[in-house]
Amino acid sequence: MKPSTNTVDNNVLKTLCYFSVFNFPLTKEELARFCHPETLAKDLDDVIEEDGYFGLGDPATWVDRKARELTSLKKIDAAKKLFKKISWWPYLKAVLVTGSVVAMNAEDRSDVDVLVISTKDSLWLTRLVIVTLSQYLDF
Repeated sequence: MKPSTNTVDNNVLKTLCYFSVFNFPLTKEELARFCHPETLAKDLDDVIEEDGYFGLGDPATWVDRKARELTSLKKIDAAKKLFKKISWWPYLKAVLVTGSVVAMNAEDRSDVDVLVISTKDSLWLTRLVIVTLSQYLDF
């Protein structure tokens, strides 16, 4: 059944529309992060549901989600290994994974986006060390 704006809360519809751009159906728990629980409970009967996922569009395009989750987990593990190898750098305060990997929506060809926080006045030197080591370590 296709959702209509008459039966589905506007926030639920907007949330599902946004994630449908990425062919990324949401679980009930994921929808609850973005929508009020009371409106969510009554609206889920009016949207497409398959195998515990809710979304818009063709559910046949959703099968990639589980594969992308596994790919993301592999990329996170690889990033953790790299982060452990560069953690000795004294000017490094934090390295965070961002983008499609942390959203659990990475494809095999996706890169790993990172946010690096360094101490004051050491940004370029820290960047040089991280880029050099990541290339040397084949990350």
